[in-house]
Amino acid sequence: MLNKPQDQNVGDGAVAIQAAGSADGVTVNQTNHYGVTVEQVRAVAQDTFRADFFKFLDHAGDVATARAQSVLDKYLERIQKENPAALEQANDPNFRYALLTAQKAQAISGDQNLETLLVELLVRRSGEQRKSLQQIVLNEALDVVSRLTDEQVAALTISFVLRRTTNQKVLDVHSFLQMMDLRVLPFIGGAKLSNAAYSHLAYTGCGVVELGEISLADVFLKGYPNIWQAGFPPTDPVVAGLSVQGRQLLRPSPHTHELIEVLDAPQGMGTAIDDFFNLDLQQRELVNQLRGRPRLPLEKVKEFSMRLRPYMPELFDLWDNTSMKNFMPSSVGIAIAHANLCRVQPDFGPLSIWIQ
Repeated sequence: MLNKPQDQNVGDGAVAIQAAGSADGVTVNQTNHYGVTVEQVRAVAQDTFRADFFKFLDHAGDVATARAQSVLDKYLERIQKENPAALEQANDPNFRYALLTAQKAQAISGDQNLETLLVELLVRRSGEQRKSLQQIVLNEALDVVSRLTDEQVAALTISFVLRRTTNQKVLDVHSFLQMMDLRVLPFIGGAKLSNAAYSHLAYTGCGVVELGEISLADVFLKGYPNIWQAGFPPTDPVVAGLSVQGRQLLRPSPHTHELIEVLDAPQGMGTAIDDFFNLDLQQRELVNQLRGRPRLPLEKVKEFSMRLRPYMPELFDLWDNTSMKNFMPSSVGIAIAHANLCRVQPDFGPLSIWIQ
């Protein structure tokens, strides 16, 4: 019966749906050009889901349908607020398949954390109207995320934050700790994984377990070398050549009380600081000489970090004694971690920063 040819006639302003037992057999016939309404998207998506999941009967079918409806409703609520024009995506078979993938995943799982992630990924997928790398990656992420545990998603998020992001607003130890409190602390308690779990992350395409490793202290040092200056004495000959404006960039070292250091920014962004203080060429050269002074050794970075926050010893143990020190997130892993991070920091940068 499901493979029987179907013909439908509809009036202007109506939407006709034909289901042939699978997502591929569902056809939407729209007879106007007035745009897609929320009600139409809801009806089409849920009818598509029922057509694909007709195999579930009795109570199991009711539970699956309710879960699928929940993820759909939460997605529509978000998209109406943030990007109503994206409702037009309901006419795109590629997006329809992505939406069906999310509904099926939630229907099977019923996990609330998974539902939140699926909605977050769907909202971002809605913004990709043309075929692009970001669209492909988000489609893959929607398919993969249901095969990960909450612990794997948490570990993936920590790896993403520390290996693939740099916060240009981190200018001192205080702002570094604020960043860690916001972007890393929420996931530490739930990120305890065995090495086999990292192998599974690699198997699903979320990253690579590399042969080489990097310690957490080295991650801190390479990501934010500006805050790990070993310091220099106030009597340093270069300091003597600084003007009043140049000396405004000097501050006490947080690591050694009798020493001082120079204001700097991550990834060579010190030029912006020099511009702000209106330094001339000679003063910039002197300041850059001070910025080139040695950094703290790795053991001092670790020792100092572990004194600053009570959760730091746990984070170092989590990183240095598991395969987290070998793990590098892939594009799919970044998309999942980014969506998870946006749950606790909605104003985090767009995914396009990492996937273009």
